[in-house]
Amino acid sequence: MTAHLHWLIPGKYNSISDLENSNLASVRMRAAIAVHSILGIGNKVTVTFGDIIPQQTSLLIIGKIGGDCSQVGRDLLWLQQLEKLNKSCVIALDYTDNHLEFETVMGHFYRKALRFIKIIITSSDYLALKVHSTNKEIYTIDDPIEIEITTARPHCSTPPRILWFGHSTNAVYLVDFINDNLCEFENLEMDILSNEPGLTLISKSVRNPDLSWDFQTKSF
Repeated sequence: MTAHLHWLIPGKYNSISDLENSNLASVRMRAAIAVHSILGIGNKVTVTFGDIIPQQTSLLIIGKIGGDCSQVGRDLLWLQQLEKLNKSCVIALDYTDNHLEFETVMGHFYRKALRFIKIIITSSDYLALKVHSTNKEIYTIDDPIEIEITTARPHCSTPPRILWFGHSTNAVYLVDFINDNLCEFENLEMDILSNEPGLTLISKSVRNPDLSWDFQTKSF
């Protein structure tokens, strides 16, 4: 019998490519990578993703609901669907931020959803400790971008060089910073790693015509 996995995430996604290009890091770095691996199993598992849970779902993974969940009614939609799920469906929570400890709309949703959840998958050992008191099955799958914290060390180059790494959704803040401090950037070099929309936005929005842009670095 073929199992069906549904990844419960905000919005509508038609393909893995949509997941990979989502503005939500939890979708790009958790759901997209996991779905790629699961589909590699072959025809033993079928996969869907989005706000609506199919009736044939046998394994449900709850992703990050989003800070606008109460405003748009997503929290009620998700809870109503969880209530109606077949008792044979295994429900897991992919938990990447410590929302349960805080009085926020997201924290409120997760506390209500706990009664339906059997498994919690955390992105770090720290979060695993934080949810230990829930008495759920807990597993840790590190984020693929998680790195060892190292002590900062001075590094001198001439001219001084800055590295900015970020998604296009955050590029506007870099643009504002550069435009507010143009004189400080006259004798600096900046390496920018972003996706294509981010590189385009930055190159077209900085107001200093004397700044040159050389996008030879491969964007992600």
